[in-house]
Amino acid sequence: MEKSYVQFWIAQTYYSEKNRPAARAEYAKVLEIIDGHPYFESRAQFLIGLCYSQEKNVTMARTEFAKVLELDGYPKHKSEAQYHIGYSYELEKDYLGAVAEYAKIGTIPGARSYDISSAQLQIGYCYANEENKPAATSAFLKVFKIKDENFTLKKLAWEGLVGLKPDWNVAVLTMGGDLDWSGLCFLGKANARVGNYEAAQSAINDAYNSLPTLAINASAPEKLEAKLTQETIIAVAVKIAWQKRLKEIFEEGPE
Repeated sequence: MEKSYVQFWIAQTYYSEKNRPAARAEYAKVLEIIDGHPYFESRAQFLIGLCYSQEKNVTMARTEFAKVLELDGYPKHKSEAQYHIGYSYELEKDYLGAVAEYAKIGTIPGARSYDISSAQLQIGYCYANEENKPAATSAFLKVFKIKDENFTLKKLAWEGLVGLKPDWNVAVLTMGGDLDWSGLCFLGKANARVGNYEAAQSAINDAYNSLPTLAINASAPEKLEAKLTQETIIAVAVKIAWQKRLKEIFEEGPE
């Protein structure tokens, strides 16, 4: 492991200096080490692809990213490599080609839910660029059902969905099911869109109640993350409450 570690960080010094050709050459040496560590091998191979990508050599980038998938490395590195293969097609405006590559991330054993969600979001963008509204709507809706605990990715999917102006009653039915707290927040927002504020409030309550009780001896970062999560849910709840009140005011008319 020591040789792989040292050689990897030699390559990193060139990468940090944005000397891509030299970095590639040094990363390649990591792969030549006999009995090298699989983590550094797969990471070095991924970064060789990334160097080519940053040099806008799409053909070589794809070739090198594909090699990551053949190594006995880490699922995260394979997911990232597959994502970049998909993104390379997207940059070339081959949106259907990109969709096919992004979809492969879900088939990688051990792929993180975050990577699957990110790919699903891009699939939505690709179909939107193809002006295929039904497929784009379906793709964005799938993001809410992925349990990645990531509010930001779901917010981006929400914005994509709003831009498509879907049938919100259908969207509510599609979004329902076994959701994490972030998915429940957007289920609440979708219910508010169709004026079902009782269901909206129920989804928000479920989101808040789904948060685990934070241990007394939790670390400071864990406490901060829990606090930010709670504040995010409360902010969504407040916005829905305001939407409900404004609707009531307009229906009541001036006093």
